[in-house]
Amino acid sequence: MMSTIRRASAGTVVGVASQAPASTASGRIRQRLQAARASFLANDNIAAYLQEGELEALQEEVVEQVRGLLKALVIDVDNDHNTAETAERVARMYLHEVFKGRYHPQPKVASFPNVKEL
Repeated sequence: MMSTIRRASAGTVVGVASQAPASTASGRIRQRLQAARASFLANDNIAAYLQEGELEALQEEVVEQVRGLLKALVIDVDNDHNTAETAERVARMYLHEVFKGRYHPQPKVASFPNVKEL
């Protein structure tokens, strides 16, 4: 992933532009969202822009990024039994629990009449 960070004096971050390559699931999804001029802020639902199999591909991409995070924290993810499958669990947790409302279609809203007003 390529990042560009511009800094003002004293190290203050002015703007951040991050672009995943189109060869990754996140890059393809991001390009689709940008082409549609759709918002993809953290609390936006982007399920309509996901194609079949992309959620699974995105999960695999997140697994690799989490594994990289653990390695950056100087954790031996290859030999430490305490971190076995941690990257997989964290990726599942984010995509299917923490941000479930982002990647899964929104449920239909049902309204019920107020019994007192019938």
